[in-house]
Amino acid sequence: MPPTTLRTDAAGQVQVTGFLGDYWVTAHDLTADVELATAGASTVDAVLRSA
Repeated sequence: MPPTTLRTDAAGQVQVTGFLGDYWVTAHDLTADVELATAGASTVDAVLRSA
């Protein structure tokens, strides 16, 4: 799947819908690994770090 550009809201959050699995979140040269492990609504924190 190609990269998708998203923008955070005023609280620094973004809502996504996707399949279970592993994802990468990137911003410029920062990255975070994110896992969607449970079906249904959930909250996942992503801390972006230097690659």
